Amino acid sequence: MNALLAPHDTLAAPQLSPAELDAMHPLLPDTAERVAAQQQEVCDILAGRDPRLIIMLGPCSMDNSMINGRYANEIVAEQIQELQEEPEVADGALLLMRDSDDKPRTDVGMRGLAQLDIVTAHDITTRIANMGLPFAGEVMRPEGIARKAGRQVLAWVGARNIGDTHIRHTLSAYPNLPVLCKNDGDGNITPALQAMRTIAAPHENADVMLSDGRMGIVPKTPGNPNTALLWRGGSAYKTPETYVEGLQRTAAAGVPYGIDLSHGGAIAFDWKNEKTVAGIRRCRDAVIDLMLRGSLAQQPRVITFEANLREGADTSRQTPGMSWTDACMSMDEARPTVIELVRTHAKSR
Repeated sequence: MNALLAPHDTLAAPQLSPAELDAMHPLLPDTAERVAAQQQEVCDILAGRDPRLIIMLGPCSMDNSMINGRYANEIVAEQIQELQEEPEVADGALLLMRDSDDKPRTDVGMRGLAQLDIVTAHDITTRIANMGLPFAGEVMRPEGIARKAGRQVLAWVGARNIGDTHIRHTLSAYPNLPVLCKNDGDGNITPALQAMRTIAAPHENADVMLSDGRMGIVPKTPGNPNTALLWRGGSAYKTPETYVEGLQRTAAAGVPYGIDLSHGGAIAFDWKNEKTVAGIRRCRDAVIDLMLRGSLAQQPRVITFEANLREGADTSRQTPGMSWTDACMSMDEARPTVIELVRTHAKSR
């Protein structure tokens, strides 16, 4: 059994190449082909060729906690996969699991799992990919793009990394990998729109992360047009009213977009402006109301929220299946939330 990482671990992850990690935790023979097909499904939804809604759910930040000898994150993945197989969900949505294995949280003294235990992080993502569940990986460093090649069906770039040129150019070299770009921490969508344009464009003599895990110059990247904006709210939108105004402006920006209910949304709808499950619920209800009333210039292609086996957060890391970082909705509540979002999307089309 893996020991849980202590709250202020200083363990350094070994420098292993993607090939070395793949040798330890290989993909099954049909996984890469299935992932490529799932990537195309996501591209079709973002482009409006497929009417389904992408719903992305899972832990705030992946961890190595275990329950009865199994990774808690793997159990979450199985529950999402079971939910995807329900007829109503299968017809109206494509479920993706959030894979934030590189995501740090300085306020609780945690570096991302991939920075502390890269082998375990790669093991978990490989297990999820091999079971057939599509997952979306957050890009914190260019290394993660190469490491998850053949595994992740979608990547998203968070507010703190949206301006990283190496990340943008590396994503420009993966034309079949759809990408979500989050708006800036203050709520400004301009950096995300700029990132979308940069990722979509080809770049000559670009410094990118190569498939062997090294930075290097490529003569020209092909460009990656499969991008969308991910609205997360921000520090300028700390009330429900201002959040809704910002969301409506985002929907009218003329690009495909998604909505993150768990970060700025949760803060805007929490009475104390904290990231709480109650805030996620209120944000969800407000977004559903906007969709049903036709108050958005275009409907979102993606909705994402954070969910784990148990509701809440335990930053002491003593409760397997409970978030070590931001508070998450429980998977028990995630199921009716997904179904309600699917029904809302069907009614609002």
